[in-house]
Amino acid sequence: MIKYLDGPQYINFSTKHNCFVLTPPKTGSRNLTRILKHLDFHTYGVDGERFVYLNNQPIHNHTVSFMENHLDHEVMISCRNPYAIYCSMFRLKIVVDGKIKSTFNLQKEYHEYLLEYLHYDMGDPWKDNSGNQFIGKLLSRKIDHRIKLENFSESVLNVPFIKNLPSEKIQLIRDLSLEKFGDYSEMKAFNFAKKYFPSDFRLYYNQEIADLVYENFKGKFTIMDYDKDSWKL
Repeated sequence: MIKYLDGPQYINFSTKHNCFVLTPPKTGSRNLTRILKHLDFHTYGVDGERFVYLNNQPIHNHTVSFMENHLDHEVMISCRNPYAIYCSMFRLKIVVDGKIKSTFNLQKEYHEYLLEYLHYDMGDPWKDNSGNQFIGKLLSRKIDHRIKLENFSESVLNVPFIKNLPSEKIQLIRDLSLEKFGDYSEMKAFNFAKKYFPSDFRLYYNQEIADLVYENFKGKFTIMDYDKDSWKL
């Protein structure tokens, strides 16, 4: 019987590179998963200290699963400034819910969204007091490869086992890393949102809102390597 330690039933892992991958929401997860398909990554289940092979292709996921001996393996994480992550979630929800108004007060609406999200979405595993050990495990180990959305292509190409690939394979990875790829419905919603919302996430913040995000997701800032004051213009 497969015993999953934390949540979803699978994880993308490469035996060749001895590396597993975490792809949190709104961090370019689909882009990275598409690249993993060319880097000998496959989908596995976690059974104690063993990987159980499930699929030849890496599957797009937001898993928070860990194997017990995760410290024996490298970890790659797709990253994005957490201030931008929650701003992106807000824009998507506003469009999907049809709540765009001509008298929209950006910071007020965003603040109210965050308060509601933090109150009702208790299952967010990236929240510092989420009740599981996911954040603690990541904080206690080395993050070997951070793939930052802000400089996605550069981050991907700087991974040592990618830098050592044959030149034609590196060119393929470079081309893929420069393409925008995502869920069609979400991309359509975000393109619609551009007509009404500024793209710079920093415009959604003041000190009160920034403190709310940082204090609830402090571990996420550390793991993804973003500064507390990175919301400031």
